[in-house]
Amino acid sequence: MKIKQFCMTLLCAALIFTAVPLSASADSAGDLTVTGGILATDYSYDEGQERLTILTDTPMTISGTTEKDVVWVAAGVTANITIDNLSISIPRSKQEAAFEIMENASLNLTVLGANTLRGGEYRAGLSVRNTALLVITDASTGALDAYGGFGAAGIGGNFERQINNTPYTGGTIIINAGAINAAAGIDDGTWRVYFGAGIGSGVCGKTDNAAHITINGGIVKAVCKDDYGNGTGAAIGGGYNCRGSFFWINGGTVEATGDHVGIGGGVCNPGGKLLIKGGTVKVNEMGASVFYDDDYEKTAYPTLIEFDSLNDIKKIDFLAASLDGADYSYGIKDVFTDALGNLYLYLPLNTVVSGAKISGQLYAGAVTTTDDAQTSSGKLYPGTVITASAATGGSISPVGETYVIYGDNQTYTVTPDSGYCVASVEVDGSNVGALSSYTFPSVDSEHTINAVFGLNPINSSAGSTIYLNGRTTLTPPVGNGHWNFNEEIVSLETHSDGTATVTALQEGTTEITYTFNDFSVGFSLTILKSKLPSTGQDNTLVWVLIAIAVLCAAGAVIIGRYTLNAKNKKA
Repeated sequence: MKIKQFCMTLLCAALIFTAVPLSASADSAGDLTVTGGILATDYSYDEGQERLTILTDTPMTISGTTEKDVVWVAAGVTANITIDNLSISIPRSKQEAAFEIMENASLNLTVLGANTLRGGEYRAGLSVRNTALLVITDASTGALDAYGGFGAAGIGGNFERQINNTPYTGGTIIINAGAINAAAGIDDGTWRVYFGAGIGSGVCGKTDNAAHITINGGIVKAVCKDDYGNGTGAAIGGGYNCRGSFFWINGGTVEATGDHVGIGGGVCNPGGKLLIKGGTVKVNEMGASVFYDDDYEKTAYPTLIEFDSLNDIKKIDFLAASLDGADYSYGIKDVFTDALGNLYLYLPLNTVVSGAKISGQLYAGAVTTTDDAQTSSGKLYPGTVITASAATGGSISPVGETYVIYGDNQTYTVTPDSGYCVASVEVDGSNVGALSSYTFPSVDSEHTINAVFGLNPINSSAGSTIYLNGRTTLTPPVGNGHWNFNEEIVSLETHSDGTATVTALQEGTTEITYTFNDFSVGFSLTILKSKLPSTGQDNTLVWVLIAIAVLCAAGAVIIGRYTLNAKNKKA
């Protein structure tokens, strides 16, 4: 019995052990640690070359600190790599990039923790070969500092002509998240040379284009400058001699500072085309032409937004802008103010920025984009929002959300359509009357306003008779049969004492009258008329429902003439 119990215990333990997944193993590759993947299958390590090579798309994490080991993504491979507290600083004497994506390879790079990639002489910190692709993923929450060697970019191209005279432009670079800092050249205390771009290409020929760069999010800082003005590449774009290419910014907080230009081509070959649809873009000097449309025909202009009493870095939660009276969509993913509380936007001419939200606080005002950078700036102030709406039959202006500076007045105009009139204006849910305009004085909190309209009254003075002239169809209730009714006329008579009389007329029947008391503005009236059908089934009641529309004044409103189209037959 005891032996049997012992065997059962062993069996259960074995089942539990096999059911619990093991965590990914961590293996050493020189000074580096690789978690996930299988050595010689998913990656290799060459001790002689001091090189870790990624061979498959298996997700892996690389960490550790080294001044000798480098990482390659093999040609043609799509790699999924996380760097987590990885520091690779290659000395000047070694012509190697710290991390290199080879030809026709792709790297989906997730950045966690604090990471540094510093390239050796002529090599980028994070090298992207001409036909390679680098994507810094949305899952990146850490920081990456990348520094290029002599003539190379921080992220992008090497100074390849010093190796084999092959143009080296930096491939395609897409940044979606993370804190990414990239600097060109080196500064080892004895000499300073900044020939490559911060992000983009290294030194190349005049006929070579810089890397294609897209920034969708993240906090991105790129530098190609020093205290002596030695930077000859762009902070983002081309290295020395390399002409600007196509760049896209759709979000993020981007700061580009260069001795030559912030964004564009390198010295001797400036230019490039930059499409901006979002983000705050702070550039000391713009070398590229800036557009906001996919056809690169419509120019975007720099617009400085200041926030009153804000002197800190804060995330933008919401931005309200309009162009030609319509909402203008502008990307704000990972958009932060600078330390002075400013935003640097690129917008179409005459765009109006009217509101923003930062840490739950609304800001309001009106900053209009002009074609003059000196006047294309303004300030938003703490405020709140008023939401305006209108029912069928008219309009209210301004409609939708309006951002109002605390203490300011805000006026709304109510306009009925032809054939309608203002029935009521509701402010914060309460009826304040049938007004053509309403002003909120000294606004200090959120409000709502809604305009309600009704059809214009016809002959609605006291003692008059109104004939209703619309058309509709009505199906009688289910009974022993259905009957056909010809057109009937319903009239409504108002009285000076505030009552109204409704008269229903039907061929072959006597007149039946109902009187309703307390007939007032906004009252919804239902008429119930009984009818003896001509088929002889004189015990059946037919209910005719007529709803009176919203009234515009003390009188009634037209509703309609009703045609009942049921067939005269038994069930």
